[in-house]
Amino acid sequence: ALFYSSSAGGVYAGAAQPPFTEDTEPRPLAPYGEAKLRAEGLVRAFGERAGVRTLIGRIANLYGPRQAVGKPQGLITQLARANLSPTPASIYVPLETVRDYLYADDCAGLVRDATARLLQRPADAHVVKILASGQPVTISALLGHFTALGKARPHVMLGLSPLAGYQAVDLRLESVVWPDLDERDTMPLPAGIHITAQALVSGLQSGELTAR
Repeated sequence: ALFYSSSAGGVYAGAAQPPFTEDTEPRPLAPYGEAKLRAEGLVRAFGERAGVRTLIGRIANLYGPRQAVGKPQGLITQLARANLSPTPASIYVPLETVRDYLYADDCAGLVRDATARLLQRPADAHVVKILASGQPVTISALLGHFTALGKARPHVMLGLSPLAGYQAVDLRLESVVWPDLDERDTMPLPAGIHITAQALVSGLQSGELTAR
């Protein structure tokens, strides 16, 4: 079997009528989303030619410990790092922007179980599944979690960017493929934020990371 990690945010950025499901017609806005959608097609074509089962995981916003901090992505990691740094995190989208945040270990569990389910299907099976928490959160609410955990306002700067045009305001997600796999206990967002922040503190203390 072949698993491909795609991006729900990338392929559904321009889609209409959230929440988006596997039945929603993909409509990427940015080159990144277009590349992900093309790659999905290549994976499916390879599976059909080779007689290999394929699984496309359209993943929500991943977060968790040890996420790469050198890239301007992963809002939870960027916010947690900014609270340890003189440099604020930059937010270029409206605070009412809605995202689905999925803890990395929860995503790994979904990938494992979906792959196991795929292996029970015919040899030419091709499945697309959204991997998400199913819990929409606004950026404003996310900042509220950081305030509650840190007992202080998050270190952020609001601004403008032409890249904001590539971002959907409402990216609610709901999987209708193998929904029983989503019926599991997942990491509560406040606890996941705390674990992510503590991992950054440990990284700074050990010298693995530096304050920017």
